[in-house]
Amino acid sequence: MSLVAISYLVAALSYLALFAFLSVGRRFDWPFNFLLVFAGLMTVWAAGLTWATNSDITFASLLLIESLHAIGGLLFLGQLIGRGNRTAWQRGFVLLPWVVLAAGGLVYWWVRSGGGVGFDALYYFVVFVSLAGLLATEQIYRNVGLLKHSVAMLVAVSFGTLFVFDLYTYSNALLAAGISEELWAARGFINALAVPVLVLAIKREPEWRGNLFVSRQVVFYTTSLVGVGVYLVLVAFGSVLIQRLGGNWGAVLRIVFLAASLVLLLLILFSQQVRRRVKVFLATHFYANRYDYREEWLRLIGRLAQDSERAPMPELCLNALVDIIESDGGVLWLRDPDDRSRWYAGAAFGERTGSNELSAEHALPDFLERTGWIVDGAEALANPTHYQNVFDADNEEVVTTGRIFVPIVFDGELSGIACLNRPAGLPTMNFEDHDLLRTVGQQLAVFLQRDRNREQLAEAREFEVFNRFTAFIMHDLKNLIAQQSLVVANAEKHKSNPEFIDDAIGTIANSVTRMNGLLEQLQGGERQGVARPVSVGDVARQAVEGAAGRVPEPTIEVQSDGHVLADADRLTAVLGHLIRNAQEASQSDGRVSLTVRAQDGVVRLEIEDDGTGMTQDFVRERLFRPFDSTKGAKGMGIGMYQARDYVRFVGGALEVDSTPGVGTLITLSFPRET
Repeated sequence: MSLVAISYLVAALSYLALFAFLSVGRRFDWPFNFLLVFAGLMTVWAAGLTWATNSDITFASLLLIESLHAIGGLLFLGQLIGRGNRTAWQRGFVLLPWVVLAAGGLVYWWVRSGGGVGFDALYYFVVFVSLAGLLATEQIYRNVGLLKHSVAMLVAVSFGTLFVFDLYTYSNALLAAGISEELWAARGFINALAVPVLVLAIKREPEWRGNLFVSRQVVFYTTSLVGVGVYLVLVAFGSVLIQRLGGNWGAVLRIVFLAASLVLLLLILFSQQVRRRVKVFLATHFYANRYDYREEWLRLIGRLAQDSERAPMPELCLNALVDIIESDGGVLWLRDPDDRSRWYAGAAFGERTGSNELSAEHALPDFLERTGWIVDGAEALANPTHYQNVFDADNEEVVTTGRIFVPIVFDGELSGIACLNRPAGLPTMNFEDHDLLRTVGQQLAVFLQRDRNREQLAEAREFEVFNRFTAFIMHDLKNLIAQQSLVVANAEKHKSNPEFIDDAIGTIANSVTRMNGLLEQLQGGERQGVARPVSVGDVARQAVEGAAGRVPEPTIEVQSDGHVLADADRLTAVLGHLIRNAQEASQSDGRVSLTVRAQDGVVRLEIEDDGTGMTQDFVRERLFRPFDSTKGAKGMGIGMYQARDYVRFVGGALEVDSTPGVGTLITLSFPRET
C-alpha cells in the first residue's frame, strides 16, 4: 500500500468515526443532521481517493469525488451562517453547496464539449470552491451569532485548514502543471487532523453537548475500532518501508513483521489492563462523570434480580461490586446475626491476597461502622492520616495495598464488608468512585436484609405450620378427653349397669381408634384422613349419640340420606364440634336439631339452635379466624376454622346464618357420591 493510499485511508477512518459518533447519539436535528451528512460525504470522498490511488481515474470520476468534499463542507457552513445571521446576503450562504454543484456540472459540460483543458479545469474548480469555503469560514469567525467565540474559532480552524490546504495544493498544481505528490499524500492526513478539532467544538458548545448522548460502551467500541484501523494502517506503512529498505531480506522481514504485529494486536485487544486504561481515558477526557450511572444502576439491578435459588444473594452482591470496578476477586464478610462480634465469609470469588479472616478485634469493622467510608488499602497504608491513623502498615494483614473495602450498611448498622482486589491500572480513587461504591453498598444491604428476612420468614412459616398442626391435634385430643371425662363422671352412678359398661367400652374403643389415627397423623403429617363413601345420615346419628350426655339433647331428622366422599371419623368430629358449640350457645331447655336431606346431587346437613346467636360482623371477621376464641382459656379458637377447612377439603361448603338473640343455622353442603 502506497503512502498516498495510507493517507486517505486514515482520513476515511477518521470521518467514519465521526459519522459513528454522531449516529449513535440518536440526534437527527440541527446541527447533527448536517454534521452527519458532512461526515458521510467526507467518508465516501476519502474512500474514493483511496481507491483512486491504485487505478487510472478519469476526469469525471475525480470531479465527482472532489465535489463530495466541497459540498460536504459548504453544506454545514452555509447552514451555520444562514441560521446565525439576519442579513439577506448572509442567509444566502445556505445556497453555497448548490452553487458548487452547478459549477461542477458546468465544468464537466465544458470539458466534455471540448472547450476545456482537461484536469486544469478541475484545478480551477477546486480553487473556486476553496475561496468560497474561506469566505464562509471568515463569516463564521467574525459574524455568526449562533456560537460562542471559542466554538466559532474551533469550527473556523477545522474547516479553514481544509480549504487553505486545498487552495494551496491546487494553486500549486496550476503553476506546476500537475499536483505535487507530497501535497497530495499529506492532504489525507490534514483532513484526519481536522476531525478531532471539530469534535472538540461539539463538546465545548453547551447546547450541542446537551443534545447529544453517546453511551460509553459505543464510544469505547468505536474508539477501539478506529484504534485498530490506525494500527493496521501503521503496520501497512511499516511493511512498505521494510520491503523497500530490506533488500533481499525484504519479503521475509515483511512477513515476520506482519505476523508479530498481529500477535501484538491480539494481546492488546484481550488485555484487561489496556481496556481499563482506555475506559478511564475516555471517561476522563470525553465525559463530565467517570461512570455512566444509568448503565451501572441497570446492570446492578439486573444482577441482583436474578433467581437467588441458582446463586445465593451474598454471591450475587459480591459479583455486582466486582463488575463495577472490574476486580478479579474478593470476599464478602457478613456479621453473624446470633453473635454480633463474629464475622464470616458469606461469599468469595477469584484469587485473594492477604488474610481472608476478619477477627472481631480488628479495627476495620469499627472504623467502617463509625465513618461509612470506602477504604482504599493503597491509600490507607501510604497516607495513614487520611484514615485517622487506624491501620498500622507494619502489622497489617487484612488492609493491604491490593484491596478496597466497601461497607454494607443497613439502617445505620454495619451488616457486611466487601473486600475487593484492587484492579491493576486503577488510578487513584476520586469522589465519584467513593460515592458510587458507597451507594451501591447501601443498595446491596437492602437486598441482603431482604434475603435474610425471607429466610427468617420461611423458618417462621415452618414453625407456624408445625404449631397449627399441633393445635389441631390438641383440639382433637381435647374432644376425646371430653368423651372419657363423661364416662368417668357417670361411672360411679352407673357402674353396676351392664348397658353402661357396654356403652363405656364402646366409647373407649372409639377413642382408642381415633387416638391411633392421631398418632398416624403425627407420624405422616396428614390431617384429613382417608376419604371413602360414607352415609351422611349415619355420621350425623353417631355425632348426635356422642353429644347425648349434654343438654340440651340434640335431635336428628333424616329426610333423605346420601353418601359423600370423606373420612368418617374426621366428619364425625366436625359435626360433634358444631353440635357442642350449639349446645353451649343454648339454654338447658333450648333446642338443637339436625336435619339431613339429599336432592339434585347435593347432600345438605343443617344444624340449628335457638341460642344467643352472633352478629354478621362477628361471623365475617372472627368466627373462622384461627386461634381467636370467645371462650377464654378454655377454648383454642380453631374448631370452626378446622370444621370449615375439612368441609372445603372434601369439596363441600359451610354457611352460617345467625341472628343475635334468635339463634344460628349452620348449613353443610356436600357433593353427592353416586
